[in-house]
Amino acid sequence: MSRIESGLSRFAESFNCSQAVLSAYAGQLGLDEETAAKIASGFGGGMGRMADTCGAVTGAYMVLGLKSGQILPR
Repeated sequence: MSRIESGLSRFAESFNCSQAVLSAYAGQLGLDEETAAKIASGFGGGMGRMADTCGAVTGAYMVLGLKSGQILPR
């Protein structure tokens, strides 16, 4: 199953958009699916169901950050 199909399947199982996107990439990012769903849970419905920024977009930003994000020097 592709990550697109995986995300769509999770969304059909009642994950919010952000959870569906991040959990579809969880294994590739070193996360388990449950942890990914918990991290993304507050970003669904346009950030806390406020109908603002799309959850699929915030989920994608989380994927990009985990994959290629910068770490600030200490």
